[in-house]
Amino acid sequence: MSPAMSPNMDSLEVGVLQQELLWLLYDLGHLEKYPMALGNLGDLEEVSATPGRPPSRDIYDEAVAVNQKIYQDYHVYPYTYSAGFHYRQRDFKGALKSWAEAANVIKRYKYSKDDEEIYKEFMEINNELIPHILKADENLLSDPECFMSLLQFYDGLCSWEEDSSTPVLHIGWVKPIVKCFTSFDFSVRAKLDISLADKEEEESATKKEDEAKKKSGKINVTIFSAKMGALKDLIQAEKLNSSALHLQLTAQSQTDVKKSRASLETEFAGRVKRARRD
Repeated sequence: MSPAMSPNMDSLEVGVLQQELLWLLYDLGHLEKYPMALGNLGDLEEVSATPGRPPSRDIYDEAVAVNQKIYQDYHVYPYTYSAGFHYRQRDFKGALKSWAEAANVIKRYKYSKDDEEIYKEFMEINNELIPHILKADENLLSDPECFMSLLQFYDGLCSWEEDSSTPVLHIGWVKPIVKCFTSFDFSVRAKLDISLADKEEEESATKKEDEAKKKSGKINVTIFSAKMGALKDLIQAEKLNSSALHLQLTAQSQTDVKKSRASLETEFAGRVKRARRD
């Protein structure tokens, strides 16, 4: 059930009915295995909170927890729901972190033409939302943890592209990526200790594998895609070469190393459409 009447308008009555039905299912324990339904409920509660019910933040967190426990973290949308919440609260650092976690899930799959909905979701994040928040809050540009999240987000996209028959990062994606990279000063980028995952690390990868760890005063981050691995020296250079970044990011993904990744099936179609920009 979707309350959408048009791309920009929802039916209030249908939304209220949907919210009541989801709480009924929640109370009966039927949402314990449905993280996307929990995300949908979180969105509705954010619009109109129900007295005596958990706040929307807790519902988004519960959706992520269910995804991790029941589905071994194989669903993307619990993280995009959470990121949307942080974005609307103007917690842009939290949004970046959740988008990086979403990309960490997508890297387990290989892109196919059946992934149109999630492709559009990531394209909006990459081309519109991330550039917007970097302009809206300049403090992000001096935070190495934000640069780490940005790097992990792009690494996930590149991993998604690897071994797929259709490229993801065409020029329309790459221009915003390069612009975002160049927005961070060398003094910030230099605070990351970037390492490349070996084959054993990649095969046993989990969501926690590339969490930041303080090491020698730097933030340690592991990247997994061949494309971002080839960018490592460029990213860590004092002066970024925009042309070289463009060239490398639009290059055909490496296919020598085969990975046992499935094509991603679109997870849930009936999501609540919300305006993401203030």
